[in-house]
Amino acid sequence: MGYRWTTLIRMTPLNGAAETVNLTTGFSIGGSATTALTGTELRYEPITAESETINHELRPSLFGSRPEIPLKFEIRDMSHYRVVARILSRLLDPSWKVELSLDNGTTYREVVLADAPKLKPWKGKTVAGVTVTFSVKCRKLIAELPYIESGTAW
Repeated sequence: MGYRWTTLIRMTPLNGAAETVNLTTGFSIGGSATTALTGTELRYEPITAESETINHELRPSLFGSRPEIPLKFEIRDMSHYRVVARILSRLLDPSWKVELSLDNGTTYREVVLADAPKLKPWKGKTVAGVTVTFSVKCRKLIAELPYIESGTAW
């Protein structure tokens, strides 16, 4: 039995209500999804510090793992780009808390922008749309890798 990620982003200002965007279903207008989250690959980056003993033996210290996930959007309706731009703007604004869930809202983890967003013409044609890629990583370390079960992903 496999698993399926249901990717949600929750954005909360310092004083205000949270806004949640479902990235799995795409952004739809009139029932047809014209924007799709096409790439999802979860990585667990180990955070370590390496020291050397007097006998020149390496002594790595493992502090935990930092989950990181690259997100890739294929936008064919440019009116949907404003949703991706709003997510990116919230990630860049320290007065907003941005959280990501891969299990349909059961577990949210606060994330920060991991790299600069890249925008490319969709399939090489600017009139067709745009492909936007960027990565987010968790603000806090996790001590253990979570089990992947039906309905849970991280």
